[in-house]
Amino acid sequence: MYDTRIYNIGSIVSWSENSNSISILEKQDIYVKDGKIAEFSNLVHPTVNEIDASGGLVTPGFIDSHTHPIFYGDRSAEISWKLEGKTYQEIASLGGRILSSVNALRNCSEDDLY
Repeated sequence: MYDTRIYNIGSIVSWSENSNSISILEKQDIYVKDGKIAEFSNLVHPTVNEIDASGGLVTPGFIDSHTHPIFYGDRSAEISWKLEGKTYQEIASLGGRILSSVNALRNCSEDDLY
């Protein structure tokens, strides 16, 4: 038995080690066992948990692998702006996006940063 089944997925976009390229799957479920993806399949297997992806895009294997070990400031207002449907340019014009982080870091004292 699998731990989790993610179903009703619009598309699964991942990396295929076999073909060394991006793989796009449709009408497939993702089965998880012991915290790791065990299978992509269109067969229904018994599971403990079920997650409905509501037709969304699932991108297992793609990780935004960057960090900001030193930062200053708060960009939480941008979440509200995004939810309101504001564009990247509109958010930037309101003082958001990466320039707000850069400016906050440049304008803080070393003591505040520490």
